[in-house]
Amino acid sequence: MDRISLCATAAATALLASGSWAQDSLETVSTSERGSLLIFPDIRAAWDGGEVVSDTLITLTNDAPAEVRVQFYMVLGTNCVSYDNAFTLTADQPVQWQASSGRALNPVELNPILAPLWSIDPSVLNPLGGGDIEATLYVWATGITNQPIKWNHLLGTATQVDYVNQTASEYAASAFQVRTAGASGADVPGAADIETGYGTLALDGESYSATPDALLLNFQAPGDNLDSIYSSGAYAVEAAGMELVLQIPDFDLFYDAGYDRTVSLQIDIWNENEIKFEGTTNCFSCYSGLRLENYPEENSFPIAILGTDAGKARINAKQDDHCDDSQDHALLGVLHTDLVYRRAGSTGPLGLDRLSTPLTGIGSQPATVRYPLENGGILPEEFAGP
Repeated sequence: MDRISLCATAAATALLASGSWAQDSLETVSTSERGSLLIFPDIRAAWDGGEVVSDTLITLTNDAPAEVRVQFYMVLGTNCVSYDNAFTLTADQPVQWQASSGRALNPVELNPILAPLWSIDPSVLNPLGGGDIEATLYVWATGITNQPIKWNHLLGTATQVDYVNQTASEYAASAFQVRTAGASGADVPGAADIETGYGTLALDGESYSATPDALLLNFQAPGDNLDSIYSSGAYAVEAAGMELVLQIPDFDLFYDAGYDRTVSLQIDIWNENEIKFEGTTNCFSCYSGLRLENYPEENSFPIAILGTDAGKARINAKQDDHCDDSQDHALLGVLHTDLVYRRAGSTGPLGLDRLSTPLTGIGSQPATVRYPLENGGILPEEFAGP
């Protein structure tokens, strides 16, 4: 499965050492640049009657003129269970695969990329039932002994497709660049501990780009009287609802059976009159996907509380005694906005669409990803299915 050519790797290392395509590194995470570590906060698929009704198409690209080995971990949102795989991307190679099946659309010879999402909960394939699964995907560059390496040439996108509503939206993965000295292909200093068997990705702004201290959110308030977001004569686009997906990047992937980390959200909200609302919160582990109107009380997102059509929010993840075992953590997030196209005088919508936007971060707060240097997890070939 892990097809690495030592000769090719040696040649690539010599080429990289020349510095002919070296990159400056970014201090904080980016969704517009390439990195050595990518995190996709929201990977999902759904089934109904045994058929896939929504899916995520994951695209990963190595834009360097040399091959690189990449390590994958998929972490389930409901219980933090993880499984992994690894393979080699050739020079300038893009690859795309379906989260539901774990299989590549192109090139097919890489199959399987990962175990299918349904392998964790086969009940979603029940012809008389269905269900949905959410997860987070980690991808990073490694050397031939699975040690982290500097390779700021990975980029990725996730395209979420709803086959029933015939909509699709795409967001860019969060990219973390290696900031230590050395050419592309160099080991990340101190990131591999042979004695403990751990590899460590320190997202602290020194080893890798840092995770943010807080996230910023601009939103349309949930309610019945929303103004149009965009308008052109008789036509308009309205926000029909927003789903906020949040993920805790800190993770110890040594524990395949699940590694819980819990936070209490502290969300400060301002309306268009700059009036501040405090008290909106939520306690979660691993992953949270909630529509804005479904946040627990006290929820200041709805228009009935906010008082204006739009607002902004600052989101922190903190320790709180009301949230058992919670600790301070960094967050990554994506906002999904459901859109409705309308025409004045028409009785119904002209069409539906969806917009997915990574949340902007401010400040920096360290996070750590640890994993076994000897690959663990659940390998794709351990599952049988379509």
